Amino acid sequence: MRIVQLTLFYLAIILVGMALLWLSIALTIFAGIALAIIYRHIHIVYRTNNMKMADKLVKRRQKEPIFAGLYAMAYDTKKSRFTQWMPLSSYAYCYITALEGRTADMCSDKWMHPTIEAVYAYTLKDQAMFRQFADASIEQARGMQKYSLICNFKQMEQVMMKAT
Repeated sequence: MRIVQLTLFYLAIILVGMALLWLSIALTIFAGIALAIIYRHIHIVYRTNNMKMADKLVKRRQKEPIFAGLYAMAYDTKKSRFTQWMPLSSYAYCYITALEGRTADMCSDKWMHPTIEAVYAYTLKDQAMFRQFADASIEQARGMQKYSLICNFKQMEQVMMKAT
């Protein structure tokens, strides 16, 4: 009788162990798939140089606040005149001072320097300097920042072309 109880006990332990093993394998596969999906979006937002992927993401998520501003800027909707998405107040301040031509107040960190210089060149209507700094800032940027710069500089360049 004792041996039958031990056999059933060990059999139950083996079955529970196998069930937990299958469960852990299923959870690992599920976690891997979830991680791949999340990584794709994070990669597009922060690191990609593929602007077609970025454009598709912006089109799909145009109802969300962050992407609404980018969509408005890229496709020049009426919202773009009052939806200007500036992620950092220091960047916005430098951007505004560059647009106003106040060179003394144009403070910029290293990462935003080419962009601010391109905006300042835009206010001076200097196309060569604008193109040089715009290209430098686009080259330095990644992800949605790069997408935003491309759309913004494209609009600025169109305005400069109309003015000449």
